[in-house]
Amino acid sequence: MVALKPEEMKTVGGMQLFQGVKANDLSALLNTAQIVGYDTGEAVFSQGDRVREVFILIDGGLENLVTDRNNRRSTFRIIHDGPLLAYPSLPGQRHHAVGCRAFIPSRVAVIDMEKFAAVLYRSPTLAEGLFMELAQVENEMTEYLADLKGRSSLQRLAGFLARQTHAQQGPADVRLPILKQNLASMMGVVPEKLSRDFAQLAGYGVVSRGRHVIIEDVQRLWRLHAVSTKATASTSHAEI
Repeated sequence: MVALKPEEMKTVGGMQLFQGVKANDLSALLNTAQIVGYDTGEAVFSQGDRVREVFILIDGGLENLVTDRNNRRSTFRIIHDGPLLAYPSLPGQRHHAVGCRAFIPSRVAVIDMEKFAAVLYRSPTLAEGLFMELAQVENEMTEYLADLKGRSSLQRLAGFLARQTHAQQGPADVRLPILKQNLASMMGVVPEKLSRDFAQLAGYGVVSRGRHVIIEDVQRLWRLHAVSTKATASTSHAEI
């Protein structure tokens, strides 16, 4: 572990989360932070671990995972293009509700939770930002679990691809933010099933070339994502 460099302190300190925190409080907090490197597949923290630190991605990419009662793990959120919180854990929270691991080599700023909490209690804007981020992540997890139960893997993939562009209709070119093996985990399928789903999406105007994906009409993917699972099985590509 190494201390943050001045330019890294400036980058982390510029996060929306820390806007409104007094300069001396922020400086004291970031001076205690340490940079930790994680290799591909290495856990930053596991679901059920005690909450002792705050983790902020500096560069690389992380994924949040949830483990079900059958001990199956699925990726429900990806974090890249830092600085970003690995997960908005709260002071007083005993255990991590989800897991987090690196999907590519990553560097993470680690801040002691007690020191973070001391600044949090003095800064209403930091507390508000943290709760807003937590609400957003909880909403993402709720939507992910609903998708996992109520939509086919083909529909989940269509929705994921549609979310990678700001366009609501018409053509779009997107680059997958993660490798397809990680995307398979996020879709809750094995890599072979993901390949079959991409092949099936060709009938909906989607061309996949590695991590580069060409979409003929984004609206068509949203329609596929929205229809009921039963309707998908009995509806032709042309109808959607």
